Amino acid sequence: MTRKRLKRLPSYDRLNFTVSGVPESTPGPGGTLLGLRHALEIGCDGMEIEWVYQVAVKEKDADLIRGLRHETRCALTAHAPYYINLNSPDDRKLEASISRLLKTARMGARCGCTSFTFHAAFLMGGDRRTVHRRVTGILRDIQKVIEAEKLDIMMRPELTGKQSSWGSLEELLEASADIPGVEPCIDWAHLHARTGGGFNTRDEFRAVLRDYASALGEESLKDMHMHVTGIAYGRSGEKHHLTLRESDMNYKDLLRTFKEFDVRGVLVAETPVLERDTLLLERAWRQVKV
Repeated sequence: MTRKRLKRLPSYDRLNFTVSGVPESTPGPGGTLLGLRHALEIGCDGMEIEWVYQVAVKEKDADLIRGLRHETRCALTAHAPYYINLNSPDDRKLEASISRLLKTARMGARCGCTSFTFHAAFLMGGDRRTVHRRVTGILRDIQKVIEAEKLDIMMRPELTGKQSSWGSLEELLEASADIPGVEPCIDWAHLHARTGGGFNTRDEFRAVLRDYASALGEESLKDMHMHVTGIAYGRSGEKHHLTLRESDMNYKDLLRTFKEFDVRGVLVAETPVLERDTLLLERAWRQVKV
């Protein structure tokens, strides 16, 4: 049964190709504001702010980022720090994880980000259903805070690349269907890796989008937050990221499927060559014929 979608921001009018963090070619000392300006100058549609270790941006800089985002109408998302585990048995680590997510939500909203993503939890040897209930309960509590504080940002737990992590496609769709205001960040490379090389054909891409729309409503395809990269994988899933061209990631058929389903939103290139693969995807998109 499809749940009512909590709507804040208008859906995107197209698919945006954004760089994962400050572009490598950014001149000077870098930083998010300068990196975002440079990303737009070289042809990227925006950026995913990468708060890898901590939510590190001054409030005055966040306001400047927000101003640039609204001036240019660029696409802007955020990635929460990697030190998050909503299934930690250590109460201090759990509280720190929740705190990092709320800091990301607050500062991301101040920057003008439409959504933020994160790796939610490790199984820690636990039963998947038990972990799922625990994680979704915590996500529901965090979402209540986001709503109470009227933060214009959507929480997007990421599809993870390892089978030892919570965050399969099925888990994300179930959680999102149960919690209004929460929707997945679909990482296509992670899906490919955690299934040992599956989900890499046109029919499989179609199946994912159909399941997504069935769970969250057709309108959700007009406001997606997604990642793609080349990826190395083994039996347990993800090993490390690769460039698109040195991997087996079938990104051209993935783009064709997006065109077929009129997918809109944000596609973040998370490859080791940052803006080069962002622009590679954007060029390939212009050449797509369904």
